[in-house]
This record gives sequence, C-alpha cells and structure tokens, in this order.
Amino acid sequence: MSRPFTFLKTSTAITAFALSGTTAFADLTAEDVWQNMNAPITAMGGTTSGDLNRTGDITTVTGLRYDFNLPMGVGTFAVEMPDFAMIENGDGSVSIENAADGMMRFSGEINGEGSFSSQVRMVVEDWQTTATGDPGEVTYVTQNGPMEINLINVLVDGQAVDGIDIFVSTDTDNTTATTTITEGDLVTMSTEIVAEASETQMRFSDGFGSETNSLSNTGASTIDLQMALPAQGSDLMNLAPAFAQGLALVMNYTSDGSQNQQTVTGNGQNTIQNVSQGAGTGALSLTADGLEIDASVADIAVEMTDPMIPFPINFDATTFGIGYALPLSARPDPQPFGLNFEMGNLRLSPAIWEMFDPNKELDRSPMNINLDLAGEGVLNTDLTNFLAVGQVIDNGQTPFDPTSIELRDLSASALGGSANATAAFTLDSSDMITYFGFPKPVGGASYSLSGVNNVLQQLSSLGLIGSEEMFGFNMMLGMVTQPSGDDQLSGTVQLGEDGSITANGQRLR
Repeated sequence: MSRPFTFLKTSTAITAFALSGTTAFADLTAEDVWQNMNAPITAMGGTTSGDLNRTGDITTVTGLRYDFNLPMGVGTFAVEMPDFAMIENGDGSVSIENAADGMMRFSGEINGEGSFSSQVRMVVEDWQTTATGDPGEVTYVTQNGPMEINLINVLVDGQAVDGIDIFVSTDTDNTTATTTITEGDLVTMSTEIVAEASETQMRFSDGFGSETNSLSNTGASTIDLQMALPAQGSDLMNLAPAFAQGLALVMNYTSDGSQNQQTVTGNGQNTIQNVSQGAGTGALSLTADGLEIDASVADIAVEMTDPMIPFPINFDATTFGIGYALPLSARPDPQPFGLNFEMGNLRLSPAIWEMFDPNKELDRSPMNINLDLAGEGVLNTDLTNFLAVGQVIDNGQTPFDPTSIELRDLSASALGGSANATAAFTLDSSDMITYFGFPKPVGGASYSLSGVNNVLQQLSSLGLIGSEEMFGFNMMLGMVTQPSGDDQLSGTVQLGEDGSITANGQRLR
C-alpha cells in the first residue's frame, strides 16, 4: 500500500526538543522532580494537590490528587493517586518508589445531574523509576514488571452499582519506559517504550449479565511518543489557538505480532473470537498541519463462533492496511487530504463459501483490494473549533471545499476477475448546479476489467444475479467500455468544463 501523505510532520517544537541533548546534569532534588512531573497536568488544565514531607534525603508524597474542570462548565473530574516516595541518591539522581499495592480513586460530578466515583486497586511487581537531568528538564527511566488492575467499586450519587467488574493482569519479562519532560512555554514530553513479550488477561462484567474474558499474548513492541502542550492550558472546545502555539502529538508503534482469545458470555450462550496477527506498524500525527493515521499489519486471521450465526466465521489475509489524512487548521490555500486501504490475499472459510456456493462453482482464489485516494481542498473553519464547526453545519454550510481529487489506484480481484482504475478531477464548489448539488468535476478516468463476463456468468448460474440485472450490467458495460482482448474490457471517461460527459470518445451528455 502506498503512503502518499507527506504534509503532516512533527512540530518544530517537538523536533527541537527531540534533537536537544544535555551532556552534564545538575543535582536534582525531590522538589525539582515534583514540579517537573506535574507540569503536564497544569498544561492539561488540571490542578495538583498533595502533601510533601521530607525526612533527610527521602520525601514522601501523600494525598496526591489531580482536579480537572470539564468543558463548558458541565462539571468536574478528579483522580486520587497512591502515596509514593522520592529518594535523593546523592549522585544527582532521584529514585521514585511507588507502593507495590495501591489504590486509585476516580470521581466526578455533572452539574444538575449527579456524581460518580470508583476505586481501582493496582498491584505492581519490580517497578523502578529513576529521574535524572536538570531542573526543568528531567528524564524518567522506569522498569516495569507484572501488574494487576482490579475495579473495587462504582458509586453513582453515593449508591453502589452492583455487577460491574473489571480485572486486568499483565505479565511481562521486561518493559522499559524512558520519558523526558521539558518545561517552558510549551511543556514537551518524549517517551520511548520498549516491551518484551507479554501476556494479558482481562475480565469485564457490564452489570447486565454479560461477561467478557480475554487472553492476549503480544510479541515484542516499541512505542515512540512525543507531545507538546501549551504550558498555560488549552480550551478543549476550541483547540485552534493551542495548535497555533505548538500543540502536537506524534506517535509511532511497532509490534512483532499478537494472539487474542476472547469469550463473551450472556444469556447462557458464548460468543468466541480468536484473532492473530503478525508484525505490524502504526503511526499517528496530530499537529497544526493536520491529522494523519497510518496502520498496517501482516498475516491477520479471525475465527468467530456466535450462537446467532449457524456457521463459524473464519477468514484470513496476508496484508491489511489503512491510512487517513485530513487538514485541521483553516487556511486560504488548498491543503491535501487522503485515504488509502489495502487488503491482500483475503481468504474466506469453506463454511462462508458454502452459504451461497454449495457446489463450488465460484472461483475461490484469494481476493485483493487496494484504494489510494488523494486530493486538496480549502478548509474554511478550524476543525478543532468544535462550536464553530457546529455553527457552520447548522447554517447549512460546509467547513471544507474540495478543489481536486485524484484516484491514484483502485484495484480489486475476486472470483477470477479483476478491475483497475485511475482518475483525476478538479472540483468547482461555486457550481453546485451542473451535477445536482455536487461540486462540478472536470477531468478524466481510465479503467480496465479482466474476466468480468466470466464472473457475471458464475453469479448468474447460481441465481445470485437475475436475467434483468444481467442485461442491465451488460448494457452499462457496453456504454462505458470497449473490448481490448479475450474477456478484457477497458475504457475512459472525460468530464468537460461545459458539463459534458464523454466515454471512449462518444458523448453521453
């Protein structure tokens, strides 16, 4: 699958931070670490409270609490954390020791509606964190071992909600997380997580009689995460000013593969799903330049049995990928957008085929599809100004006017046939009349079909296409294609400035 998106990039602030280096470190104090580790909370609009008590080189933190105001004054949210200790080691570093068995509490209130709270128990083993660096720029290295998380209770307006249960247990050989927090007008955070193979068990009960149990085995993985936050906070309902100041999030992920087994029990019946995948990568970029998401994985396989479906659903593919890009900040000039998708060598299980092809008349070769779409458009309203976008839509307008679109590749193969197409059009949003409410396109497309008549005959012989539909397909193909070989068709379509439509040199409109 091609990767056409190049307009999104790491912000200048993050790049400068990632490339910066410090060759000598001052002696850190517990107070330096305390201020540094709370800088991101302040940048997220939260306030930190807690009691620091120093005895010699050891500073204990008790009553740690983070408070946040929800957008538009609808309510509040708070997180209470377990006590921990900061130990000055005498070599310029500070060790952070967390309780092996601690309790977290989440609480909140929606004005005029009510309150909620929950307690979560977290048990960790072999967790060690060491802080080094300078005041205002601290690096934290954490070695993580096994961990268990268990939901203790959920209360709504002070009353216990029965039946909800969450339990997560992760067993890993070794996970190392390295995070550097730099204070300034932008609070920047750079995190690298390197994890060995791990096993995760999860149990979830929703309180309505349904329970989900899953077991996941994940190979070695890495996460590279970089974030920049305006130090004075951001308006969550209008992030455009924050992006202009340098708000950014960039992440890259790699994995050697995973296997997941999940059973959902409800009403005395089980839905079982097994999913495995090979090596995969993922990337996310969220900056003033736009949003870009890109993910791909190899050798994905899915097996599922559901009591509501009379046969198992099994399929696999050697490649799967998806990419998406969209501008976020309003600018007068056109900005690029794009979408791509790939599924390679998709195979369906015999049980699925026999549902509509019991006599094995259809070609059951692996199926493939690839889509690569790109274009440009003018963004008239910042998409991260959510109230403004809602206003534009309520006024019957659109915040985005596309100016061009290019189909770089659309290819598919199935049932022994294949199809390929490319296209490129300019779009005129000032003319919404010629094509009945759509921006007027000007440009052309070319396409080719192989084995399409054989595919139609197979479907017709099974009764999946009736004679009238068969006649309609053939008539349509005759209008826009011409023979180019044995069961080979090709064609071109041109859309003119005057609204004309021409197919293979013949004017249709």
